[in-house]
Amino acid sequence: MSQTFSGVVPETRGEETIWFDQCQKGKLSILKCLECKSFSFFPTSVCRNCSSRAVELADADGRGIVHTFSWVYRAPHGFETSVPYNIAIVELFEGVKLMSRVVCDEDTLRCGLEVQLSFAKIAPNFQVPIFVPSGKR
Repeated sequence: MSQTFSGVVPETRGEETIWFDQCQKGKLSILKCLECKSFSFFPTSVCRNCSSRAVELADADGRGIVHTFSWVYRAPHGFETSVPYNIAIVELFEGVKLMSRVVCDEDTLRCGLEVQLSFAKIAPNFQVPIFVPSGKR
């Protein structure tokens, strides 16, 4: 299920471009090290665990747990129509953490909530990863 949010399309450049390109295909990519087998996020050209350059992008499973979160009630520019919304740190089952939104009401969101990947359009040709409570996709 794709949702639509107001937002600001980031200016992508460098190593992050391929990550955003994968998002446009409906994929959440994380970095996998071929040496130490660890995963990391945000994709770069070097493993954050062992400094190896033998890395590749891997598709994340898309499931995880809410590690922490905060509700936003006063919106910055570009997000005025979205309040209230949350910013959450989601720990994927692969072990990496990333910042995103969890689409649910305030009574549902809690630390430890199991979530799954979805995507939200913030412009006609641009989508970003978000999460929804598991089973609510």
